[in-house]
Amino acid sequence: MIRHTLKTGVACAAILLCTQAFAEDYNDPTSGVYISGAGGLSSNLESDFKSKSGAPSYQLSADFDWGWMASGAVGYDYGNFIRNEVELSYRDNGIDTLQNTATSSGDTKALSLMYNLLFDVNVFGPSFTPYVGAGIGMMRLDLAASPLAGGLVVDDSNWVGAYQGIIGAEYALDNELSLFTDYRYVRSFGADYNTTNGNKGNFTYKNSTVTAGLRYSFGADMPNEATPTPLPIAAPSAPAATFAPSAAVAAPVQSAAPVSRSYNVFFDLDRAKLTKEAASVIRQAAQDAVNSNATGLQVIGHADTSGTPEHNQKLSENRAEAVKAGLAKLGINPSAVQWDARGEKEPLVQTADGVREPQNRRVEIRFLGK
Repeated sequence: MIRHTLKTGVACAAILLCTQAFAEDYNDPTSGVYISGAGGLSSNLESDFKSKSGAPSYQLSADFDWGWMASGAVGYDYGNFIRNEVELSYRDNGIDTLQNTATSSGDTKALSLMYNLLFDVNVFGPSFTPYVGAGIGMMRLDLAASPLAGGLVVDDSNWVGAYQGIIGAEYALDNELSLFTDYRYVRSFGADYNTTNGNKGNFTYKNSTVTAGLRYSFGADMPNEATPTPLPIAAPSAPAATFAPSAAVAAPVQSAAPVSRSYNVFFDLDRAKLTKEAASVIRQAAQDAVNSNATGLQVIGHADTSGTPEHNQKLSENRAEAVKAGLAKLGINPSAVQWDARGEKEPLVQTADGVREPQNRRVEIRFLGK
């Protein structure tokens, strides 16, 4: 038990240090803290109860019923495809059959505290994001099983090291709230237990879980007003009707000062998600578009040269779509917004191939007409 605890502690510390170093190297403005909650179906894989001391000697295979799980996590999104979190989860599964026994009863209850490291795969646009990850931590395993060989009964609990693998996908409902589903394989190190007559045994917990849940990010800053009913693009003789401002964008002011005609919305490495800084620029562009009576907007997505040209082209398209969606939330008529994507072909800062350049991870907003 002590050996497993020390191994788990050393592993967690090593992962935490590596994560921090990696995040510092690649971090841009972060997306911030998030919380999540999930529930799902839990299935214990076939496992053996094995004797370690005393008589009689036995090794009995156990099959389990379907059970349930619930979990909650607090994490941090570094905004560069890396997330880490601390997760608390609980799983409960009953025993269906014990090998070579006519009747059997019992269950396993596992309370786990895990440190998880997750990697977002941003290839399908700002809304849909697959992810993979792994976790390591501690598990309090409660075992109850009877009868074992010779009528022995197990009713014991112990803390033991555990780890898990994660694969899933997330869908952004808005800039703050996301729906996710994933598969998790959880396994413990060998857990010792005592039988009712004092003999010792060993059990390895192995579990598959399918979950669904919600994640709320505190880093997003884009308002979530309902998009107004789109209005047709105005004729040249009446450009002021082009945009339908929502409550987030004030009505035009007659004495408005001249405004900028071009804006750059910057993004984190390999991301198409709007940061707080990006949301602020979009809000300013929307306000100025209304005040200046522009007849339309053009959004042009760009990427740096750190990926393949094909990947960067798709990434620049996703970024342009994200900015267009942000403008629509602020009341800008979507039909008045043209969008294009240039990939890595028109950098703001000239670099060699394979260079991570923050100034080139952008979407340019341009005003059309006046």
